[in-house]
Amino acid sequence: MPKPPKAPKPKKDRKLNVDLLCKMAGKETEREVPLPDGTKLEARTANLRRAKVAILLCPPLPPNGNCYAPEVGCLQAALALDGYCTVRFNFRGVGKSTGSTYFRSPQRECEDVRDICRWLHAYRKHLGEEPLQSVWVAGVSYGSAIGSAAAGLYDEFSGYVAVSYPASYLWYCCNLQGDQFLQYARTPKPKLFLSGDVDVFAGKKATDEVVKSMPVPVYHVACPTLDSTLGHYFRRQEDLEVLRREALAFFRKHAPTPGLDGDPKPRAVAKPRPKSPVV
Repeated sequence: MPKPPKAPKPKKDRKLNVDLLCKMAGKETEREVPLPDGTKLEARTANLRRAKVAILLCPPLPPNGNCYAPEVGCLQAALALDGYCTVRFNFRGVGKSTGSTYFRSPQRECEDVRDICRWLHAYRKHLGEEPLQSVWVAGVSYGSAIGSAAAGLYDEFSGYVAVSYPASYLWYCCNLQGDQFLQYARTPKPKLFLSGDVDVFAGKKATDEVVKSMPVPVYHVACPTLDSTLGHYFRRQEDLEVLRREALAFFRKHAPTPGLDGDPKPRAVAKPRPKSPVV
């Protein structure tokens, strides 16, 4: 008698391999970014020479994050593969970055983001590259509070993406200056918020109020649930895919960049799903 056919093996749920994506993203180069006061920040760059648009990636704080957090790695890989220059870094006192007193000096952290941007311009000039068309900021959790404020404070930046903006704990992240740093973030520059509906640090009501207070253009994409503990982090593969898709749609719309092959035509723009603009 013929043998019965073997049952097909169940497909494995493959998790997003961030390390592999980063290797595909253009061979990041490890850097030390010197700041005016002598502090050196650990950083990694991609497409430093050829890209026309740059995006600085501001990380969440330890113990739940640094510049190697999945959200930062996913954004870096997707953006670098799309032709953008990416710079991800660690704040003072985190990883290999020197200095200390991070987290309780939000104004200085904003200045550090600005100084990284100025270093980027100076380094490209040293390499003989043309000036960048624009520089943007994308931050995760604490990094979104600092990055959005820096984008509003300094003319060097054209807009920002805020992932898991800590709307409910902004007072804590910004050393009791939450209202001031929220005001900095209220800039007419383009901005995108990505959040979870059930978030310990960024409740739905608080996040909605923050988004509604922003001048246009502003976009907001919400996920029903994120990680199972705090609801704050984009760690599951399906959540990281939302993060990748929406961030790319935002940057392709507001900061189109030619591919690294020199094609002058901007890439096709996918319509973002957020409810936008919010009045």
